[in-house]
Amino acid sequence: MKNGLIEIINVSISWIYIATEHLPILEKWSRMYVELGINVEGIETIHHLLERIGDLKQEVTVLRNRLGQFEE
Repeated sequence: MKNGLIEIINVSISWIYIATEHLPILEKWSRMYVELGINVEGIETIHHLLERIGDLKQEVTVLRNRLGQFEE
């Protein structure tokens, strides 16, 4: 992948090395690209939106905990 979505560890003339912890997400993005025909820009958008959803879920959890303190 390009555009900074995956951290590339090392590049040689014929090989690109990617950290093993990035392989599951790379496989997911590869399926999006190959099987669903989503272009790189679309994958970047999906990635950004999923990160945003995760951030919002954390924020909701924090706010619920704070609200729970006031309800007690």
